[in-house]
Amino acid sequence: MKVLFFIKNLALSGGTERMTATIANALSSEGYEVSIVSICGGGKSYFDLDDRVATYGLFGEHRVDIQHILFYPLILVKYHQKLKRIEPDMVVDVCRPMSVFSIPLRKLFRYKVITWEHFNHQVIFSVWSRWAQKIVMKYTDVLLCLTQEDRDEYLKKSPTTDVRYIHNPITIQSDQKSELKEKVVLSVGRFSLEKGQDLLVEAWAKIKDKRGWKLKIVGGGDPKWRAKIERQVVDLDLKDSVDLLPATPDVIPLYKNASIFVLPSRFEGLGLVLLEALYMGLPVVAFSAIPFIREQILSNDVGIVCEPEDVNSLAKALEKMICDDDFREVKSKNAVASVQGFQRASITPQWQKLLTSFDA
Repeated sequence: MKVLFFIKNLALSGGTERMTATIANALSSEGYEVSIVSICGGGKSYFDLDDRVATYGLFGEHRVDIQHILFYPLILVKYHQKLKRIEPDMVVDVCRPMSVFSIPLRKLFRYKVITWEHFNHQVIFSVWSRWAQKIVMKYTDVLLCLTQEDRDEYLKKSPTTDVRYIHNPITIQSDQKSELKEKVVLSVGRFSLEKGQDLLVEAWAKIKDKRGWKLKIVGGGDPKWRAKIERQVVDLDLKDSVDLLPATPDVIPLYKNASIFVLPSRFEGLGLVLLEALYMGLPVVAFSAIPFIREQILSNDVGIVCEPEDVNSLAKALEKMICDDDFREVKSKNAVASVQGFQRASITPQWQKLLTSFDA
C-alpha cells in the first residue's frame, strides 16, 4: 500500500513534525511504501527518516501562506503534480488545513483521505481554520484524533463523520532515566502563544525562594514569541535562574538532567512531551489543557494538575515540587509505568488496522 503524508513544513522542529516522521518510519518498517509531501521546507525533515521514506517539497524553502486565497490554486496545481507521480492509495493529511487541498483532488486519483488532527476539537486559529474543520467533517473519509475525548466531541458536532482516535507514541528510548539529582525544572515545546511560556515565566517569578533551582525552556518556533519571552525574563530579573535553549532532536539528555517537568500549555492535542517526561521518570506539573492530561496525571499519581492559565496555582505547584524531595520521589516512581501503553510497538498496529480497514 502506498501511503502519502501531506504536511505544511516537515523541516520544523515541533511535535507534529516529529510525530509525522515517527509514524512514517514505523509504517515503512512494516512494508508500506511511504512518502511525505511538504508544502514548505524543500522536502527536508528536521527529524531522522528511514531511507525508504521518500520526501518531496512543493515550494522549496520559501514561506507560503496556505490561508491566502492567491496561493490556493498554486498549491493545488503543484500538489496535483506530486500526486500524479506518487499515485497513493491513502493520503494522511497532517492537521485539518491540508485536507482542504487533498479532498478536492481525491476523485481524480481515487485515494482515501485521513485527516490526522493534532489539536483538540476546541482549537480554531482563524475563520479559515473553522471553514477547514467544516470541510473535513463533511468530506473526509476518516477524521483521526489523538484522544477519546476529542472523538466524542467531534461526533457530537457531526454524528455522520467517521471519527477515530489513536494516541501518539513516545518517540524516545532509553534505559537510563532521570535520577532527580539536578536542580532543573524543564519545559519543552515550540515558542508560541499556545505553549504558554509567558505563563510559566510569570509563575517562576512568583517563587521567592528557588533554592538554587533553574528553569530551562527548550524549543524552536516563532522567533518573535521567543524574543517576547526573552524580554519578559529580563524585565522580571530572572536571567540568573532561567535559560532559553534552542530545539534539539536529541531530547533524552534534557529529560535525564532534569528533576521536574512542567507543561504550561494553554491547549494541546495530546501533550507528547509530557508523556516523554514521564517515560524518563520525571514528576510533572501541568495545566489541565485537555481532559487527557488531567486524567493521565491524577489517575497515575505522577504530578500536580493546575487549572488552565492559573499562574498562582502553577507557582505553588512548582514550589511544592521544588521544596518536597519525598513528594518528587513518589511521583517519579509512578511515572515510567504510567506510559507503557504509549510505546511505538503498541501504536503501530493501530495504524495498520486503520489503513487496512478501507479494504474491508
